[in-house]
Amino acid sequence: MKTAITILTVAWIAISNPVFSQKESSGIYFTSDDYLKQKLSYAINCKTEKHSINPSRIFQDRYVTIKHKGIKHKHLKDTVYSLKYCDESITRIFKGREF
Repeated sequence: MKTAITILTVAWIAISNPVFSQKESSGIYFTSDDYLKQKLSYAINCKTEKHSINPSRIFQDRYVTIKHKGIKHKHLKDTVYSLKYCDESITRIFKGREF
């Protein structure tokens, strides 16, 4: 039993460590693997940079638009796993809808 608790504790630390390493950042995770590895695309440091992420919720548009370094990039929602905003909130996209 003690071994199981130790293993669970080590696993929790290993999983939560990457989550804490990307504070104050924003961007797009294209795959679940990107999310688990905390590999943001179009990543910025929210303290020093700005960009805008628009999931186009009006009329359930099929695209996510991000303005990064002055250039607009448009991606189908089906190709995006989740969005991370500067307030640390994460929007998960599944089958073209935000959760």
